[in-house]
Amino acid sequence: MHDNDVAFPYKSFADWLITALAAADFSQAQLAQSVFVGESVISEYLSGNKIPRDERVGWIAAVLNCNEDELADVYLLPAFSQRKYNNALRAFSQFRVPWPSMEDLLADARAEIQAARTLRVLGAPQTALDQLDRWIGRLLKPRLEKEETKATGKRAAQERLLNHLRELLIEAYIERMICSATLQDRFHVIDAMMPDFIQAHRLAQEIGHPGWRDRATAWLADGYYIAHNPREVIRRAESLAGTSADPTCLYITLRACILAYAHSNNMAKYQEMVVLARNHLDDGTIHLPGDRVSLMEGLGQGGVVLGQADSDKWLTQAEREARKAGLPLRTLQVLRTWLMALAYTRNQDQDLAEEIALEMLVVAQRDTYNVYERYVRQLIPLTVQLDIYNRISDQLEQEIGS
Repeated sequence: MHDNDVAFPYKSFADWLITALAAADFSQAQLAQSVFVGESVISEYLSGNKIPRDERVGWIAAVLNCNEDELADVYLLPAFSQRKYNNALRAFSQFRVPWPSMEDLLADARAEIQAARTLRVLGAPQTALDQLDRWIGRLLKPRLEKEETKATGKRAAQERLLNHLRELLIEAYIERMICSATLQDRFHVIDAMMPDFIQAHRLAQEIGHPGWRDRATAWLADGYYIAHNPREVIRRAESLAGTSADPTCLYITLRACILAYAHSNNMAKYQEMVVLARNHLDDGTIHLPGDRVSLMEGLGQGGVVLGQADSDKWLTQAEREARKAGLPLRTLQVLRTWLMALAYTRNQDQDLAEEIALEMLVVAQRDTYNVYERYVRQLIPLTVQLDIYNRISDQLEQEIGS
């Protein structure tokens, strides 16, 4: 890559990186997030204490919108070789994303967020989270920060585009919150969700959009339910459950409050939330099939906690609506909740438990990522607890082994 007569354009990799950062108008924090390292690592690169591996040099050059000649300048330094340059160039070519127009970015981002949502719904939340990380870190957040640092006095049309970008970022942050709620256990869920909540809440305040702020708050309340913190659920969700105009926000907060009050044994408040939920289901305010199924499932769970006779009615209705809407994953979730309810109440209706367990095997789909196997494996401890494992062990073992 070099010989003894070459005049090196830079003294060191750090010198090259300082120049490239300034030319791209990038901060250390932006670069760190874009290449998936901590800010302290970028500081080490800039101080000359550390040189990144070849692949990361390629990533950095791509993120800073360098061309191949500018990347080659790094590898004129004596510390590098042709082989190292080839490694970096390969990574540069794979990682490089052309800087799209704002209109193209908005259209692509909408499609990517919807794709991530679909992945989550189909049972691949980690894949969805990884996809969102790439889009937020490499395109959406750096582009917003870059546009915001440009000269003031933007035209109204430009400001509208910026607000659309902010809304898409809010949507991406909220989708990450939902993925984290799916992936994390009760001890880590709030730590995982809180950074995205803070970012979504801040952006919603900037554009003056209470609906996005409320939706982020609703999902955080759902996280607090997962974390077994009913007091914080009620603090975050109660006012929204009675006032929000957003159907999705309504179903999340109503479900969270119903379950929190049930676990707190606060019958008066529980009944108040049940009445609100029934009214919104009956008048069609909560109209999306998945939202309706989840709220009915929450009503069934709350009834189970309080030992109410109508819990089976709500779970039956939730299962029926999930099937009618063609939502196999929701159907599986409701059936699992029903089995867990039987185990929770120590209901010895073994015929019903066996019927539900076998129905889960029928509904589960092998081709939906690894959802099928996950639900079948979750059946095993439930069937043992309900004393029906021996009755369906042949079917279980056949499905897991196939």
